[in-house]
Amino acid sequence: MIWQSLKSIKFDQNKIKEQLYKLKDFEGLLGKFSVDNNGDVLLPIKLKKVSNNKFVKY
Repeated sequence: MIWQSLKSIKFDQNKIKEQLYKLKDFEGLLGKFSVDNNGDVLLPIKLKKVSNNKFVKY
């Protein structure tokens, strides 16, 4: 995510912030996420529990 943003704006700090705010549906380690206009990461929460020694949806 950060590397893609840096490459596209040539390491300018203000442009880095702008690019990160534009991220939508980025496929990361925790799944797809986006960044809103305030810089907050939007990532669905997935609650799970252990049942029969396996993780299942809560």
